[in-house]
Amino acid sequence: MRLSKSLIFVFLWAGAQVLAFPAHSNSIRGFQHPHLARDKAGIKATSSDAESTTAPQYVVLLSRSSHAASPTHARVGADVGHILSRVGLHVSHPSISHTYNNSGFRGFSGSLSADTLASLSTMDEVEHVEPVVRVSTNSDVSSESDPDTATSTTRPSSPWGLQRLSQPSSLSSLIFNTSLPTFNYTYTPSPAEPGAGADIYTLDTGLLTTHAALSPRARMGFSIEGAADLTPDSDENGHGTHVAGTAAGSVFGVASGANVIGVKVLDADGTGSSADCLRGLDFVIQAHAARRTSSGGGSGNGSTNGTSSGFVGSVANLSWALPSNSSALASAIAAAVQEGIHVVAAAGNEGRDACAASPASSGGEGGPAITVGSIGAVDDRVSSFSNWGDCVDVYAPGEGVLSSWIGEGGEVVKL
Repeated sequence: MRLSKSLIFVFLWAGAQVLAFPAHSNSIRGFQHPHLARDKAGIKATSSDAESTTAPQYVVLLSRSSHAASPTHARVGADVGHILSRVGLHVSHPSISHTYNNSGFRGFSGSLSADTLASLSTMDEVEHVEPVVRVSTNSDVSSESDPDTATSTTRPSSPWGLQRLSQPSSLSSLIFNTSLPTFNYTYTPSPAEPGAGADIYTLDTGLLTTHAALSPRARMGFSIEGAADLTPDSDENGHGTHVAGTAAGSVFGVASGANVIGVKVLDADGTGSSADCLRGLDFVIQAHAARRTSSGGGSGNGSTNGTSSGFVGSVANLSWALPSNSSALASAIAAAVQEGIHVVAAAGNEGRDACAASPASSGGEGGPAITVGSIGAVDDRVSSFSNWGDCVDVYAPGEGVLSSWIGEGGEVVKL
């Protein structure tokens, strides 16, 4: 797969001296960065059909100004319940699929009739109303593996991307001056592994938590399939496990001491919905708040004791794309960042302006997220498939990325 891997984690915790590549200059001039403007004016009533579970699916987010000002926000049921009651619905109504309840954003999704949409569009408390859209990893999986690197247990035998992140210049001299180059991952020494105390939430297809590169630091935190799917082998696609290994794998990963929490928002074929991605962000904000305020225990169980094994921060990784921009998702990302979470998004693999679709469009100068494009191993050339433009913050290795995979025996693949 030609994947815009979010290797930006090294900038956050690993401490390596890395050159941040400037954004590609081939940007579309005059393209405005997506803003968080109210979009309800575009909702129009077209019929008076009754509410039903077969009506189109929509996402509704409430205005942040309607939230409680106290750090201990009121539960979402009060606000959402009030809004729903004004349109003749309630939180348990069969047409309401999900509610979003965290200190950053509140709202709901469900099957909403044209009359309901028209009513919502008149409410000052409602900030975003938009159709639910499909989400995809845009990945082409390759079965190529590298058993020699896979069996290595030392950082000196690392994937090429880790060495590139460790030095300010390209790898051309190493690649062309030896028939069998070896790569090393160099990072600033510390008492603990890089990323120790950090929580990395991978909003993706799930995790193989028992993979040797991730165990025992990995666990499942949330799944769109429910609590029964919070199992060690929840990932039926492989993409989520590969992303997690790239971020925090013991051999392949940048932050090899970080905790990895799987947030399953995509299904076995690597697709999902914008509503489910919002559910994932809802979980992450709540989990981050709980982790930040809890006490006692060691790394991975809520410790905030300030030691090397205690909690130091959270990252949310979004390596997928919507077909276009979503103001609701952009608002939720901004809310997550405001709550103290580092949100990292893949630029995308369509070879176009990254500002054209969420979540990549939340990056760039002035954007709340960090959007990462892809380069290859030769001369730091931007990958032909990588999205580019003003919304890209940094480019990182994204071709031939060796990492963990699903299946028995701890498989690895290059994507």
